[in-house]
Amino acid sequence: MGQSESSPAATEKSTTIESSTTNPKSSTQTKTPSVKAKPYESKDQIIHSSIQPRHTQELKPEDILSIHEYHEIAKRKLPKMVYDYYRSGADDMTTLHDNISSYKKFKLRPRFLLKDVSQVQTKTSLLRGRGGNIDFPIMIAPTAMHRMANFEMGEKATCMASEKMGTIFCLSSLATTSLEQICHHVMESKGMKLEGEVTSPENQEKLKHHFKHWYQLYILKDRKFTEDLVRRVETFGYKALVLTVDAPKLGNRESDHHKFVY
Repeated sequence: MGQSESSPAATEKSTTIESSTTNPKSSTQTKTPSVKAKPYESKDQIIHSSIQPRHTQELKPEDILSIHEYHEIAKRKLPKMVYDYYRSGADDMTTLHDNISSYKKFKLRPRFLLKDVSQVQTKTSLLRGRGGNIDFPIMIAPTAMHRMANFEMGEKATCMASEKMGTIFCLSSLATTSLEQICHHVMESKGMKLEGEVTSPENQEKLKHHFKHWYQLYILKDRKFTEDLVRRVETFGYKALVLTVDAPKLGNRESDHHKFVY
């Protein structure tokens, strides 16, 4: 069978799209610079790509405006093995893509008729008030191995970002920073260093009112180890356990099999 004309393999020639305008004061035509397109690109794709004003090669972290730009800069800065670990899911990554696309069904519905919107706040409560209050209505979900991207700070940096936004960080069981280190770092940043035994009434009172983060937990075969971990989480003031129940077997992450291939 022959190849389709729209297939990239059908031809190696690039097509050229150009536009021309006629100068009303002369009979000559002025051509705009041409844009070379790959054979499989549509004119709309060419126009869209040609008007993008931001180039991730030139962006600094403080200039990033979207998750897409974070992805592009991470791909440029991180070792391939690390980037693939962060961005990949299991097998064909169907669930990963579904998780991303599912957010498109949610819409923000503005309510401004007969309402005073001169001052807007984003505060909300969690679990019908039993999970506390947050200033920013997005939490940071548990993800592993942050120090692969930022060796010095790792999960400490992520947690401090949540503190800055007034929301909750959920520490992963597979974190590269211990739950104790996270707690001490947060409390010291607030000028409330935990002196002596963490279990002392004074320290427990500090944690009760000034430490609000959560911890993600796997139920391991070693039940005693799991129980001891829960006790540590409780002692250091974590306000909730986020229980993962869908991982009796690790997913087949294809990128991990190629992690040393560059």
